[in-house]
Amino acid sequence: MPEIIVDGKSYQVAAGGNLLQACQSLKLELPYFCWHPALNSVGSCRQCAVLIYQSEEDTRGRISMACMTAVADGQRLSIKADKVAKFRELCIEATMTGHPHDCPVCEEAGECHLQDMTLLSGHINRRFEGPKRTHNNQYLGPFINHEMNRCIACYRCVRFYRDYSGGTDLNVFASRNNVFFGRAEAGVLESEFSGNLVEVCPTGVFTDKTYSQHYSRKWDLQSAPAICIHCSVGCNIYPAERNGILRRISNRFHSQLNGHFLCDRGRFGYEFVNHAKRNEQVWQRNQQSKCTDQLDTQQAFNRLTELLATTDQDELVAIGSSRTSLENNFSLQCLVGKENFYSDMKSVVQIQVNQLLAHYRQVQQSSDLQSLEQSDCLLLIGEDVTQTAPRVALAVRQMSRNAGIEKAAALGIPYWSDAEVKNISQDLKSPLHIISHCHTKLDDIATSIDTRHPDVQLLLIEKISHYLIVDANISTQIDPDNELDQTALAISIDLRNAQHPFILTGIHLGQNSAIFTATLLLSAILYQLNPAAGFICTLPQANSLGLSLLNDGDCDLDAALQRLTEHKTKTLIILETDLYRYYSVEKLQYLFDNVENIIVLDHLLTATAEQADLLLPTCSFAESHGSWVNYEGRLQGGIKCFAASKQRRPAYQWLTNDTDFQSIIKDLSGLSDCLKTLGSLYPKQSGGFNNARKSVRESGRTALSSYIDIKEIPPDNDFDSNYQHSSEGIASHIDKNQSPAYIWSPNWNSNEAVSHFQQTDNGAIRGAPQGILLFDKTANDTVFRVKNATGEAPLAKPPNVDKLFKVLPFHHIFNDEELSSYVATVQQLQPKACLKLNSQQAQSLGFTAGEQLHYCFVPAIISNHDRFKSKETQSLPLQIDDGIATGVILLPANIIQQQGASFDNWLLLTRTSTRGES
Repeated sequence: MPEIIVDGKSYQVAAGGNLLQACQSLKLELPYFCWHPALNSVGSCRQCAVLIYQSEEDTRGRISMACMTAVADGQRLSIKADKVAKFRELCIEATMTGHPHDCPVCEEAGECHLQDMTLLSGHINRRFEGPKRTHNNQYLGPFINHEMNRCIACYRCVRFYRDYSGGTDLNVFASRNNVFFGRAEAGVLESEFSGNLVEVCPTGVFTDKTYSQHYSRKWDLQSAPAICIHCSVGCNIYPAERNGILRRISNRFHSQLNGHFLCDRGRFGYEFVNHAKRNEQVWQRNQQSKCTDQLDTQQAFNRLTELLATTDQDELVAIGSSRTSLENNFSLQCLVGKENFYSDMKSVVQIQVNQLLAHYRQVQQSSDLQSLEQSDCLLLIGEDVTQTAPRVALAVRQMSRNAGIEKAAALGIPYWSDAEVKNISQDLKSPLHIISHCHTKLDDIATSIDTRHPDVQLLLIEKISHYLIVDANISTQIDPDNELDQTALAISIDLRNAQHPFILTGIHLGQNSAIFTATLLLSAILYQLNPAAGFICTLPQANSLGLSLLNDGDCDLDAALQRLTEHKTKTLIILETDLYRYYSVEKLQYLFDNVENIIVLDHLLTATAEQADLLLPTCSFAESHGSWVNYEGRLQGGIKCFAASKQRRPAYQWLTNDTDFQSIIKDLSGLSDCLKTLGSLYPKQSGGFNNARKSVRESGRTALSSYIDIKEIPPDNDFDSNYQHSSEGIASHIDKNQSPAYIWSPNWNSNEAVSHFQQTDNGAIRGAPQGILLFDKTANDTVFRVKNATGEAPLAKPPNVDKLFKVLPFHHIFNDEELSSYVATVQQLQPKACLKLNSQQAQSLGFTAGEQLHYCFVPAIISNHDRFKSKETQSLPLQIDDGIATGVILLPANIIQQQGASFDNWLLLTRTSTRGES
């Protein structure tokens, strides 16, 4: 390791980086603005200036920017020399000449990187008396506030938005020193990652508009390390609360998953925790008086015990949830027995998840996002990850830049010199091949895009697998006019030539089962050829994989409803699942009418909760400890941020008669060897002080509850973890053996203080568990063979009828996930539902864009004597999309989930004026 000398003291640092990275790793107080650990260096702010000496005899030194200077062995430099300290002070004084100095009314104050660096540079007196430059602010949508007058022109925002996340509608407009960062016209920011501007911006130009609705200063917030529950990636987050209201979500760095950034659904989809439809009381349906009665907690426990005691085992059905924790599902399973416990996934999804588990166990473990970012070739099959798992899509964009970084490295340009790398790479990108049923937002960086009919795509995937196995000289034997063969060959060559190739796919309702099976086989072949090959498969919900690990393969949601149709079920228990998202009102009403007792545990008053005979209010992720298993089989634990109020309590307490969390963990750990270290995610309380969830600077704590009682109400106790609901504990920056409850360090009040919690630049947070990988990484030589997902031959198309189409889903980040769809700001960005056809099909059928069309789902196997008459005809407007294959129609994913069949969906279209015609 190189050794450098800083202000007379020797340090060993990592090779290949720059001096600013080295100083950050050493926790030396060197200011900066434009540099960011994920965006690298451009050297524009001149704030990280250091004095570099040529030798021991050199006493004058030369001012250089640390972010643009490579580390070299024997380097001598000074941060504290008067000459360079004065230079940094003058630079920031010049920067501040246009700043409004409106800290008291700025929402960034108290966690502002500009404030921190100004103080660190020693600039405390304002000498500039000229006029301040001013700008008009823009409306940027329901998530982001814009206050352009606070800008210091560090260019971080556009570098993240355009260069890192691929956005195009935010830019910089300038004339001399009159610089404006915004849109050409006011409007909603189009990127799925726009919320990161809040944390990337070192000042208060971009602030969280949802946080503004119930704002508190950072030092007044209570927070804890938690897991995002809006998709299967399992990003690490900090929920923050004050006075019983969840105020905001901020990023919690995880080196192998989300890094420094979150998607907008994960950042702004939290308001369901504060929703007016929160369940706070126990309610029991009174059939005699035709009303609902409120029960106290003990009465609720007694009633639950009574209902279960009067129900035989064969009369009991319980449905778990893939959006709640492993502990809650485990508690329900233990209560009702494994044979009566069912998942909330339809059979086709459950079968594909079971196939994925077999792939993980027998062939190849999934990869993390850090590995994806470092790969050099990607084949994406059948998943629009920008909409279903956006953080994966952001990693794909970083993968595409690796070819340019490699080219620059060959010329001696380090990866961290961002402007030089961009100049050298130009449009050069790593190979990205997309096989999808529709165009996606990743098309702009794709090498090839295939949106043909699923039957053709299945053949394409099989050909890629074939060409990976056969002799590389097969190209001489392929017909040059056969486009399918040429495409398959080109993709297979890119995969073969890559050092770290990747396969990326996903599971969702509507995913072609045969294509998914072929994708797993392709991944297995590639892994056998190249053990460095990676594989990622996203799943429908945050804990889909965890629920499947508990559940037997055939105990899916369709199987549960099949039991209900037998009219032998006396008691039905539904855990945090809204069945109306999966089945029609008519079907569920018919089934519910034949169940004597319906018990629902949920934290929201969903349509299913409204049908409950006994409704038990549970806690959200922010009010309860819990474990989630992400797409790669990484088991992660979340610590509750604040204590639940009224009658809300974790579902596992309702289901186990108030058993404590540590006991649940102990029982769950005994299920399998891979779970035996689960307890390490939840350290118990220590004999002395535990970790504080609040800052020592918390204000008004004695006055918050004065309207209830003049005496200060003691904080809630948390006996299940070593975190305290108060500021009276070990501060996060002091305890190096425990995951911090918040990010703060002396002199560093902003989220940039994260570097003080890392051993190295972009390294793991010290004391923070990285999660438990449930599947072994060691290679398995077992030959991978899987049967068709349905266990039968693929379903054939119904008899040839005009206006009959294969129906596939199109996803939307703000439309598909259940919990975030309750949030008012998210609802503003939900698209209007529509049907999508290509123009050729629409023209041949005489349909026009915007026309209202009736549709109905048609079973795949129909007698020739049957006519296509729908009892549940729906209507939607038509949208033309020429990225769709002929014979295919696209519907919103949530509509297919509720109205479609399990295995294969076909759609019949008719005009509004001919609704009754076939």
